[in-house]
Amino acid sequence: MTVNVGGQLITIPSSNTELITLYDILELDSESSIKEVEHQGDYGLNVGDYVLLQAGSSTPAEYKINVVEISRRPKSTGEIAVPRFVNAGSDRVTEHAGPIVNGVNLSDDEVDRQLVQLHRAKMDVEMDFNVEYISASGYDGDAIIDRGFKAVFPENWTVEVLSPSYLTVTDGHIVTFGRDVVIRPNAPFKAAIRITAMDFENLPAGQGLYAPGHFKVNSDIVSEGTVSLLSSASFPVGATADLSLRTSVEISKADILEVTGVVNPEINVSSTSFEITDIPEFLDDYSNRLDILNPRINFVVTNNSPLTLDVDGVLTAYKSGKEPVDCPIGAPYGTGAITVPPMSTTAFVISREPVPSNEYVNIVVSGLGDIISTIPDEIVFDNVNCTARQVPVTFELGTNNTFNAIYDAIIPLAFGSEMELHYTHEDDGWDSDLEKYNFDTVEISIDAVNSVPLFMVPTVTALGINSVDVEIEGTVAAGTLDAPSTSPLKITLRSKGSSLEGLDGIAIDFQATAKNPVTGQAMTGVNLNAAQALKLDNITIRIIGGITIDLND
Repeated sequence: MTVNVGGQLITIPSSNTELITLYDILELDSESSIKEVEHQGDYGLNVGDYVLLQAGSSTPAEYKINVVEISRRPKSTGEIAVPRFVNAGSDRVTEHAGPIVNGVNLSDDEVDRQLVQLHRAKMDVEMDFNVEYISASGYDGDAIIDRGFKAVFPENWTVEVLSPSYLTVTDGHIVTFGRDVVIRPNAPFKAAIRITAMDFENLPAGQGLYAPGHFKVNSDIVSEGTVSLLSSASFPVGATADLSLRTSVEISKADILEVTGVVNPEINVSSTSFEITDIPEFLDDYSNRLDILNPRINFVVTNNSPLTLDVDGVLTAYKSGKEPVDCPIGAPYGTGAITVPPMSTTAFVISREPVPSNEYVNIVVSGLGDIISTIPDEIVFDNVNCTARQVPVTFELGTNNTFNAIYDAIIPLAFGSEMELHYTHEDDGWDSDLEKYNFDTVEISIDAVNSVPLFMVPTVTALGINSVDVEIEGTVAAGTLDAPSTSPLKITLRSKGSSLEGLDGIAIDFQATAKNPVTGQAMTGVNLNAAQALKLDNITIRIIGGITIDLND
């Protein structure tokens, strides 16, 4: 029951595979970072296009410069002798008093070094301003500080009166008595004064914020006006009185609340990570080079401070078993500068190629594709420097400011000319048809119909048998959904032994590239889409050579 059949060949009727779509190949899990575009125009793509989407996990950076509490504020006393009062018979004797000088000295050597320059400042300097008289002749009656008596504060200060209400302020720094005020021994006149602002522009050298951490202001308050004594039992006609007028300034607090100048706050921006999950096996292969045409990192920064901020950092891709890949970004690294305007919410797009728009600031970084050449497990934006532009601003002290960035990685799966990846397809089960045959050569003809925008060079392995020589003729041309390509392939399997008995099928490993392997011309910029497919059509198997058929079974 064994028959030997001679002749050159037997042809098995042609067949084909089902349409092998990218949707079937990828088999995306709902948790995968790779998504299908659901709405036309999202991310500038078509429905069904694949895009790697991953939100970054980040923490807002809060920072502030504390209110400066000036530690040294010594009490100041000034005194001047008033010309002798002589009661020659009038009801009121008036003499001029002044000028009386009170030196005001404020200093601190531990000012926050985040303050770099001071031009002006809002202040909260609270002081008691007292006026009393001292008698050298035993006079112990009333003295009158006449209406119009003035205390002239420095021109670069802004003054307000807390009490009493009859004191008025003119020109922002001159305090004037609006009525006569009686003072008695051991009962001086008291006023509560607040300094609300100081200008430091024209101070002498060594004053203001004269060195990092060191603050000093030395200024004078000059008081002047007339003082009167009324004729009375304490000051009868013919009496004289020798008085000195004394003023004192005692400062209970001296705080700097807001500065106009240059500040350099410490802004600690934490790292941001993008964890990339559930990537299909054939895209995740270590040997792939995914020359992604234009990956993008989008981030929206909210800066609620008056500072212009300059930001730079390093994007690093981490993948198990591979060295980390760095991509520095920012002006110090020679890329476009990331500059965040004050009091703003600003959208940025970091991209490999320009994506200009009026809606965001585009930072072009040519090396961005390097971090995605093999799809990493995680991308981290780290070593972030966020510094204030060193120009004068008005900055409130003691208030929390926030730098908050919301990051998204948006990576359309469209490739550049250097893209390389691998995909393997198995066609098996042949042994059930050929198990009765004993032959030594098989020729397989295939029409590969391709709408995937990649050129494919196949490598074939026989399934179920080892001692086989394989020859392949042809490559698979790139195609598109609108214009699929059809490429003939011829595969010849020759036994190195006596026969190909046990041949169960073939595994075809496609090495896919964006470049035509013959011409070197590249198809770039066409996004992978769920509907793109490879179909192996008109598969014809020709068995060549002598065949032995065992009909005993």
